[in-house]
Amino acid sequence: MLWLARLPSNSRRGQQLELVNTIFPVGQNGVFESICLIQTRDAFDTGRVQWLSRPVSDKQFLSLVVPQTGGQISVISISPSSGQVLALVRNSENQKSLSIYSPDFNGWKPLPPMIVSRDLNSFSGAVIDDFLYVAGGFPTKGSGTMKFREAERLDLRTNQWERIPEMKQSNALRKGFAMDGYFFVIPSFISSHPLFCAAERFDPATNLWTFIPEFLPQDIERFTVAVLKNELYLLKWSRVEPCGGLLKYDKSTGGWIFIDRVPDFDSKFCSKKQLCPVGTELWIVDCHHSELLCECNKVFSENSAWHVFEGPSFWPAQLENINGVEPRKFVHACKIGVEGETPIWRTIPIFCL
Repeated sequence: MLWLARLPSNSRRGQQLELVNTIFPVGQNGVFESICLIQTRDAFDTGRVQWLSRPVSDKQFLSLVVPQTGGQISVISISPSSGQVLALVRNSENQKSLSIYSPDFNGWKPLPPMIVSRDLNSFSGAVIDDFLYVAGGFPTKGSGTMKFREAERLDLRTNQWERIPEMKQSNALRKGFAMDGYFFVIPSFISSHPLFCAAERFDPATNLWTFIPEFLPQDIERFTVAVLKNELYLLKWSRVEPCGGLLKYDKSTGGWIFIDRVPDFDSKFCSKKQLCPVGTELWIVDCHHSELLCECNKVFSENSAWHVFEGPSFWPAQLENINGVEPRKFVHACKIGVEGETPIWRTIPIFCL
């Protein structure tokens, strides 16, 4: 599991720092220049509370403290106005539930079950305005390779589910995202079958699904996508080019525009990477876990949050006494500017416990 932390510094006590509603001190360069990630085993004990951080600007993370659930919290969305957190929550018995945290009662409450009983690891989802849209997935109890076409949405104001029209195709384990007020569902891996390059798009205004037959590029072996500032980006990589390249979806033509190659020339091929939107950057996260089992930082939406190691501490206590500790790997972060600007790359260290 990956945690956000401050970058260790021997001179930190002499820095001129100002705390501005954030878990990190804000300096001249902003907190994005002074952070690292900590990788731990999944069953790491964080005590009674868990700190979460959500980027609200290039120089600030907004902090939130929620009660610990005994297991991992996978944030789906955070309401900027109410502070409510929608998440998949795992308890100490390793059971998952779709739950919501409210600052009003400072606790987690499980939401009503979906109309269609889906496995919580298999559906596609995205938040648009006050609704969580879900589609596809496997049944909660084994039915072979059966997949759902059914879709529904949750009104986050009333916590009530309602059906929406079925998708054109049944699916499971696909990527869901929101863009331009639409709910998209695309494959999470590529196959030679032509349907594996197709997407479906739901329009809440017309209550209709649209099938898009050639949404993804044809020449990709592995890929991941993310929405940043209402624009869709795709990272593709292969055994021939393990470092990969970054592309942007052209809404006017339905094609893809090449942006830049990832400057990771020593990279080895891996089956799974995540493209995570953080502020004005896209982080490429490679935790070297199994693709199906990993939940290091499952990002559902741009308003998602990062887990923070040991609350507002400067540096994990477990690493304080280790001399000469060095990062095991790095996150490659690409800053996306205005149209026509060259993207700016930097690396964020990952330290392992």
